[in-house]
Amino acid sequence: MTLVVDFSPFNSFSYELNGTRLQFIFSNHVFTRKVDGDPTALNRSYIFKDFRGTERLFDDGRYQANANLRQYLEQLPGKPLFDEGHGKALFFPWRTHRVILNMERQGGAVKILIDTAHQYPAQNLSKYQRMNFNVAVDRVATGKAPPLFPKRR
Repeated sequence: MTLVVDFSPFNSFSYELNGTRLQFIFSNHVFTRKVDGDPTALNRSYIFKDFRGTERLFDDGRYQANANLRQYLEQLPGKPLFDEGHGKALFFPWRTHRVILNMERQGGAVKILIDTAHQYPAQNLSKYQRMNFNVAVDRVATGKAPPLFPKRR
């Protein structure tokens, strides 16, 4: 059996914010999960490799839960992001999920990777450093902040 899925909700897209082009890219972690057990026993059409080369299994629950994430991302300007303090990623709560994103300046644009979006228990957000999305974009775009983007191999 071959897996047939419409992945268009996870196509990259862009828009402009205060003169800076934002390019959003989705990691396959928004619709896959870690492979438990022996991956050779699984139908290969359900397996995806992430940017590290790790095999991940298509997860219909994650796919369904995150298929409308793009509409929220289009409304992200002005909303708060949170930093867990390790300086590598920011997150925001969305529905019952935590969405983790990373930013990097590329030329005059800011590339935003939606690294993952998965269910997360209710959170006390007061313990995290809060930053407005627009401020985070400006800091990355002007080089006032280190890239908030994982280094690729």
